[in-house]
Amino acid sequence: QLSNHVAMAARTFADELRAIALQTQAPPEEEEEKKEEEEAPPAKRARLEEAAAPAAPAQPEPSPPDEAAAGAEATAGTDLDDEFDALLGGDAPPMAGEALADDDALLMQQFLEPPPPDSPEEQARRAFADGLEKSERLTEDALPGLIQELREVAPSWGILRRMRSVALLLVYVSRSSRLCRAAFVAEGLPLLGELLKDSVTVLEAGSASDRQEAGMRCLACLGCLAALPLGRATMWEHRLTLGKAFD
Repeated sequence: QLSNHVAMAARTFADELRAIALQTQAPPEEEEEKKEEEEAPPAKRARLEEAAAPAAPAQPEPSPPDEAAAGAEATAGTDLDDEFDALLGGDAPPMAGEALADDDALLMQQFLEPPPPDSPEEQARRAFADGLEKSERLTEDALPGLIQELREVAPSWGILRRMRSVALLLVYVSRSSRLCRAAFVAEGLPLLGELLKDSVTVLEAGSASDRQEAGMRCLACLGCLAALPLGRATMWEHRLTLGKAFD
């Protein structure tokens, strides 16, 4: 059996070699045609080459343009024409630099405009503060008029403006002469007690910003109390005004 297999394999290998040899050898007919082409004149050779060359594929006919694409191109052309006409006519949209320049001009105009006038109440409070500042040092002659203004006129300014004005007066009283401070003890302690009571109320139940201002008003009250010539009798006399808030 082994010898039979070897013989079959040898025959198969010989057949494959024979087939390869046949494929490599050109047939006699093809060799004769090649000889005739080589021996033929140039004109005949050119005709033979044209006949042997493959025919060029036919080019497809151009298809009609798509209607949608044509419409889009027409619309784009119209838009470009409109933009060009707008540029020539001066109707072009503002550029980014022009918009920034306009914004800067508007901001500069708002900055240069005078601020809105203060309300009459604020003007009255400012006039009161300017009067204290111009006096430089508070005197016992000017004190009664200031106390009367805070009692009778200042309530129309609003509670906050009035309390600020009272605190400012207390600061000037604490820096004044002994006679002026004695005159304030005789006439102005109710104002001090009112300011101290309002400030303590805000400290107990106000917002953060309100508590900060109320704390400064309390410091003005305490600084004035420390500078005033007070005794037990005076504190007892004004116990309802100063006592609870001071405690």
